[in-house]
Amino acid sequence: MSNKHQYEFAIIIGRFQPLHKGHVYLIKSALLHAKKILILLGSSYRARSVRNPFLFTERKNIIIQEINKNIFKYKNKIIIDFIEDIMYSNKIWINMVINKVKKYVKIDKNIILVGYKKDKTSKYLSFFKRWYFCSIKNYQSINASGIRKCYFIYKMIQEKYLPESSIDFLKKFFFTNNYKKLRKEALFIQNYKNKWIFSPYPIIFFTIDTLLTINNNLLLIKRKTYPGKNLWALPGGFLKENEPIHIGLLRELKEETSINLDNKTLLKNIQKKHIFDHPNRSQLGRIISFAFWINLKNKNLPYIHENSDAKKVLWIPLKKIYLFKNKMHDDHYYIIQKFNIFKFLN
Repeated sequence: MSNKHQYEFAIIIGRFQPLHKGHVYLIKSALLHAKKILILLGSSYRARSVRNPFLFTERKNIIIQEINKNIFKYKNKIIIDFIEDIMYSNKIWINMVINKVKKYVKIDKNIILVGYKKDKTSKYLSFFKRWYFCSIKNYQSINASGIRKCYFIYKMIQEKYLPESSIDFLKKFFFTNNYKKLRKEALFIQNYKNKWIFSPYPIIFFTIDTLLTINNNLLLIKRKTYPGKNLWALPGGFLKENEPIHIGLLRELKEETSINLDNKTLLKNIQKKHIFDHPNRSQLGRIISFAFWINLKNKNLPYIHENSDAKKVLWIPLKKIYLFKNKMHDDHYYIIQKFNIFKFLN
């Protein structure tokens, strides 16, 4: 207690999917150190998934309800805001966080970052060298991943690990269509992973994804199957065992979109290529993607028609891609960001 209010602001960054007693302990610990707390809820404005099932507004309301019930006297000392993912640029994400903090406090004031380093997903806590870091113990070793697994796979709420506000929310969420969809996805993912459970080696798959732009329009598909059913994605899929990458690119693009363009034209207009290997990019496991940007200038957009894994195919004007941010599968929006194709708008 001797260092109470030693700092102007305490910063907490986390996904809180959902809020559990460990998070509540973290908030209370931060209140011992600073006059005010800024909670930044990560992975905001993404499509719902088993890993990120609850929206920013839902998570914020859960926290507010918990504050009102159990730590009401600190209500005016706690601010809650969102932070989005920038999966393939730590530098941009760090600047986003710093700019968000600047909204509430001068950056040169005393700031403390409060958190607990549970595993490799907590690496971001070491990014902010300008702030003092206070490491908090992992309260009762609570794991949000385990809470989500019990909830979506076994239809159980682990009440002993959750505050009342989270329990109330999860009980109501049971009866929503979103829960039904996410549970189907969770079961699909579990069954998929169980196929490889006895493999003596870690399983790594390779996929191909294509950004095809024509006259400032990007080709997207709506997925027909889990995971990511009914979400938008880049055309692509798994590379076959004895298949060269460029052949896989053409095969997947044409299988899913039936696009009326010859192979030579497509290959000679590849502008850029990147490997996307974020460990958490896919819910199915370790999947590395080879992604290619093909850019063409045609008088008319070529014929396309949904096929294979695609429920729908659509040309989207590049200037409207941002509208699909929270409707896209896995990391596909961040792949588009990484290619930075927007600067080539004309």
